[in-house]
Amino acid sequence: MQPHIVLKPVGEVYGTTISNTVATLPSIPNNALVAYIQCETADVRYRLNATTSVTGGVGGGMLLLSGTAVTIEGWDNMNRARFYRDGSSDGVINVIYSGEGQP
Repeated sequence: MQPHIVLKPVGEVYGTTISNTVATLPSIPNNALVAYIQCETADVRYRLNATTSVTGGVGGGMLLLSGTAVTIEGWDNMNRARFYRDGSSDGVINVIYSGEGQP
């Protein structure tokens, strides 16, 4: 049998506004391995390459619709993730981090 890692909640951040300024994931715990991200209000876009476009957005990126969620795995991916609102309304994201050990 292969050994496995049991992930535990290590942090939570609710109500982060995603506006017309590029944003990163908030308060990533050092022991986080996974981020579960829910888009609560208006649609947002995200990229995992830590770049922004010349217009201040994320240059297209993946669309995260209001009411949906995405999982980002890996410390590097979480730190390179960039978010930007998709339309004229600000979005709000909620994040639960999971990893090894205690929060």
